[in-house]
Amino acid sequence: MVAITVILAAVIASFVFGMAGQITKTKVVAMSVQKITPTSVSVTNMGGQDVGSLAGVSVDIDGNTTVQTSGNLGKNVGSSSIFASNAGRVHVVVIGTFTDSDSSQVLIDTFI
Repeated sequence: MVAITVILAAVIASFVFGMAGQITKTKVVAMSVQKITPTSVSVTNMGGQDVGSLAGVSVDIDGNTTVQTSGNLGKNVGSSSIFASNAGRVHVVVIGTFTDSDSSQVLIDTFI
């Protein structure tokens, strides 16, 4: 009982003294990835509540990064772009940057 009280007091104190103030809000933007030919990948913007603040997207396919600061994968829900890939299974990471803060976030990290 005493341990629970001490933990609860520590959590409350961290909020009161501003220690938890550096926590950033997670953005909600969905991307889908699919292999459309043996050597190409399609990335599609599926939308989300924060798609309006999406400033740019970088797509990393097996370590090769392509950056789109504006373009097809921007704020247009349903838009897609096609990227070259290796044959076989590939690792795709899509990272979004946002206009309302200097933050970036992984939107999807998958193998296809």
